[in-house]
This record gives sequence, C-alpha cells and structure tokens, in this order.
Amino acid sequence: MTAAFDVDVFHTLVKELESSSTAVAFLTSFASMLDDRIHRIERALTSQNREELRTALFSLRASAAMAGATQMQTSATTALADQPHRNHTEQPPPTKAPGTSRPLPPSNRESAHHRPHARRSATRQQAGMRATGLFQLMGLHA
Repeated sequence: MTAAFDVDVFHTLVKELESSSTAVAFLTSFASMLDDRIHRIERALTSQNREELRTALFSLRASAAMAGATQMQTSATTALADQPHRNHTEQPPPTKAPGTSRPLPPSNRESAHHRPHARRSATRQQAGMRATGLFQLMGLHA
C-alpha cells in the first residue's frame, strides 16, 4: 500500500526551496486548500461537468505530488484514468442483454447506467479518508 505522506518528497522540497519554513508553509497551504479542492471535485461530479472535474483532479494531483501526499496523488490519478476522454460520447444505458435481442428489465438498465456514479461516490469517500489521514500525519488537524 502506498504511504499517505512521503517524507522524502518533503525533504526534496526543502532542498529545492532552500528553506524548511517555506516548505512547511507550502504544506500548510496545501492542507488548508484541500477541503476546497475536494468540494470543487464534488461540485463537478454533482453537476456532471466533466471538463471541470478533470481540471480539478489534475490540480489536486499536481499539488499532492508536490506536497508528497502520495495516496491522494494516486487517488487523483486513478480518478482521472476512470474519466472518459474529451472525445468520448456518452453512451445510453444498454437496453438489450449482451449477445441477445432480449430487452433488459428496466431495473437492470438503470443499474448499468448508474455504475459510474457509485464509483465516483467511492472515490469521494476515499479522498476524504485519505485527506483526514494526511492531516493527521502532518499534524495539521486532529
């Protein structure tokens, strides 16, 4: 399992910035902006704005990488991989059973159509849990 926080990334940041206090300030800023970033992702999911969702996930992934928040970076990368590409057109829910001409019952059509939403909900829950863990590791929030 990937560590929530990579201390080596923090040490690299200290070296690059030539200041531990500036690196700590960056981590503090990252942590303070995390709730807003996660809310931005949630709003994009709720409104089904794919472009905004991708932008918010890219932003979270980049800042998490710089902060050493490896689990969060991995979660954002996974969420981005689950997103359809820009040229993807949404397919309607299936109406026929695979390999047959028999129609699917309405309940199966609905569940097949809503599977991506269940995956997104799980991703939001995982991101929230990982954020809490990161805060605790960094000693920024209880």
